[in-house]
Amino acid sequence: MSRLEISGRIFALRSQLKKTQKEFAELVGVTQPAISDWESESGQSFPSPESYTQLGNVAPYPENLWFWEQAGFSRDAMLSAAVSVLKERGTEPPKGRTVAVPRLQKIGQRFDITGETITVDARFVLNPESVAYWTVDGPAYGPIQPEGTTIFLDRSEIDRPDLEPFFDAKVLIESTGQGKPGDPRLDAGLHAGILRLAGKQGAEHGVWYAILERLEQRGVLWPPDHLGHPENAVGRWVAQMATDAWKLKKETQHGRTFDAKLVRARVGEELRLFPGHSILGRVLWWQPPQAGEK
Repeated sequence: MSRLEISGRIFALRSQLKKTQKEFAELVGVTQPAISDWESESGQSFPSPESYTQLGNVAPYPENLWFWEQAGFSRDAMLSAAVSVLKERGTEPPKGRTVAVPRLQKIGQRFDITGETITVDARFVLNPESVAYWTVDGPAYGPIQPEGTTIFLDRSEIDRPDLEPFFDAKVLIESTGQGKPGDPRLDAGLHAGILRLAGKQGAEHGVWYAILERLEQRGVLWPPDHLGHPENAVGRWVAQMATDAWKLKKETQHGRTFDAKLVRARVGEELRLFPGHSILGRVLWWQPPQAGEK
């Protein structure tokens, strides 16, 4: 985990909550200098597991999951705890241990929910109204395996204009194979992988890309000497220098310089997918085809 990502996420959370460093420190239960150090790229300390836990407690979903994972909690443990809370509140599915999940299918030019459903264990579907499944009926990338594999998707927040909730998550993306001239694009079809955010080292105020990282290609997303668009780029952000540059700088001993955290926060707010691409949901889990199927 890079220092820049940690400081950027903490700064982005504080900005999202509209808190000063002093107010944020009181919320998290640490001192203002600690917050300042965590947010600095040259800081000397990192949040403790207890502090990561508290950061997760004040962060909205799904950002809270990242902070809790840094504290050492596994997703399975968090799922188990969430199920227990739902039981105590009486909000788990009222009958039995199963819930009906609707099918996602291509209807005309768009994907939509159909009347067809399958029944799954309710412990794994904490938000039934936003979960759907899709069955692989052709080639795709990433975690999707053979034809007939069933993919379960969390479709909450897919209508948000920004991509912040989906960074570092497994997602399913549809590409029409079309777009603006000069823009990179995925081949027409469905593609799965982890949505990453990448900017060139030393050019925080320049170009940033959303990249669909295939699981078999984990590692360097965009080599420093790479010219042109990175492979599997699905979105791009470029600072409008005439109007934005002054907003993304801070005073230093060397004059006004670009602040990487300010840039990262702006990128999270404004980066969009290229035309012709859309997120169908976060991949929750998948199961192979039953015996006898392809």
